[in-house]
Amino acid sequence: MDSTNLQVDTTRATRPGTRSHKFRLGPFSPCLVLLLAGISTSAFVAAGCHTNESDDAAVTTAPTTNTPSSPTATPTPSSAGDDDCLSNPTPPPGDDDTTRTPENTPGASTATPTPPPSTPPPSGTPSPSPSDTPGQGTPAPSPTPTPAGTPTQDADGDGFPAASDCDDADPAVYPGAEEQCDTKDNDCDGLTDEDAGCPAPCPEDMVAFSDRVCIDRYEASRPDATENSAGTDESRATSRPGVLPWMVNPMSSEQLETFASACKAAGKRLCTADEWHDACTGPDPGTYYVYGDSFDREACNCVDSFCDDYCADHGIQDAECSLSPNCGYEYNCFHVVPTGQFESCTNAFGTFDMNGNVWEAVSSTSDARGYELRGGAFNCASASSRVNCAYNATWESLYAGFRCCLDRTRG
Repeated sequence: MDSTNLQVDTTRATRPGTRSHKFRLGPFSPCLVLLLAGISTSAFVAAGCHTNESDDAAVTTAPTTNTPSSPTATPTPSSAGDDDCLSNPTPPPGDDDTTRTPENTPGASTATPTPPPSTPPPSGTPSPSPSDTPGQGTPAPSPTPTPAGTPTQDADGDGFPAASDCDDADPAVYPGAEEQCDTKDNDCDGLTDEDAGCPAPCPEDMVAFSDRVCIDRYEASRPDATENSAGTDESRATSRPGVLPWMVNPMSSEQLETFASACKAAGKRLCTADEWHDACTGPDPGTYYVYGDSFDREACNCVDSFCDDYCADHGIQDAECSLSPNCGYEYNCFHVVPTGQFESCTNAFGTFDMNGNVWEAVSSTSDARGYELRGGAFNCASASSRVNCAYNATWESLYAGFRCCLDRTRG
């Protein structure tokens, strides 16, 4: 048998359950490819294709299914007219229960169909906005607030962002602002209250208790003083915490001159009686003690401050421990302490030990001696009436010290 005896059924499809006339051609049948290639009959039969002579049994076509395991080839038409055999037209209604889509049809193209042109809306119909029309653009995102503290933020609303504003939390502070006497760098030039009418800032070892004068934060001490020694160097006065204060006994006019010279060598001066009193009472004028109006034997170093400590150290029970006025004399437990050790002996200005520890000499125009002795000391009897801001000791056999003041005027 030769290839001329081969016949091809060119019907588009065979309905399920019917017989084919020659052989069944599925979409893009491999047998058709062999036929078109002109192979011999034996090779054609060997490939599983049937001829009219060998088709001694009816071939029943199976319903078209989407079987992934049955690959299909997509041959290229060899000549004009071949597309009638190679095409895979849509079967008529009822031919197949499976709807073929690009996703479930092997070999089918997945190209996206071109949508028909849109019809312009009738005249007068408002155009939809991009946010109302799917696929017509994405609405603009809401602006993200600038995080606090970023260079472009203007937190205080003074017109200057944080990058150029030296204090973005204060609307009175910005480049070019008028300088005020408020201890702030209002104009952001790196200087504080630099105008001639503003008081100079106080050094770090002093505090401001008025707009005119600074006072030492701590009782004066010698440059070589330590926690356990008052030192011997009298070249200048220092204001430091944690060292024994400069003190003498007895007090005299000559000692007053020594104190004044030590302050001058430090670039300061001896405080006056009024200045010292104002600094002691704090922001509330008339306060009796530096820490308030009610006496507290443990607030500042006085003769009674260590009575309970003595009892605890010596096994004296609380019921038997004396805490009455002058108990320090009874137990002989009074002593001077390093500067700043009594943290409660202060006020809002920030000075320490203006009551207790050692008496403080101040210059005076009302006392015939030319000085007064204020504040009380660690060994004074009747501490509640002597260790305060107003009391002036009139005797010389006592432990006297001092502290310095500084005018806040600009040179």
